[in-house]
Amino acid sequence: MKRILTSLLTVMGIATALAPSLTAQTQQTVADIPFSFNVGGLVMPAGKYVVGRTTLQADVFQLGDGRKHSALVQFGSKESRKSVEPSLTFACYDKECILAKLTPAGSETSYSLTRDTLQRRLHYRAGVASMISVKLAPR
Repeated sequence: MKRILTSLLTVMGIATALAPSLTAQTQQTVADIPFSFNVGGLVMPAGKYVVGRTTLQADVFQLGDGRKHSALVQFGSKESRKSVEPSLTFACYDKECILAKLTPAGSETSYSLTRDTLQRRLHYRAGVASMISVKLAPR
């Protein structure tokens, strides 16, 4: 019994020590988005959003307005480029916009939804969806 308790306390101590580094957000940026948009099935209102990587091990990003609107975003595809400006790119059609691509600050990699995912989420009948890019600024 004493051995189990000691092992449990050791594991809890290690987890507590690692928790801040696993959830620490690095290179947070701010985007002023002038329209409402969909991300991960949630409708987010227009406003200023803080964008940051949520973990050091996975390519998961958090997007939040500091009040009650927040979403975790994981994209299906990566693309490497040289000297990419940090931005959020939205696919829009008939007053509906979806977060389609994220290029984080300090990265030469862009993260985006796959074409199939984008077509499933953006409900358009015919024509071409417009792509709107919003710059990310340091926080």
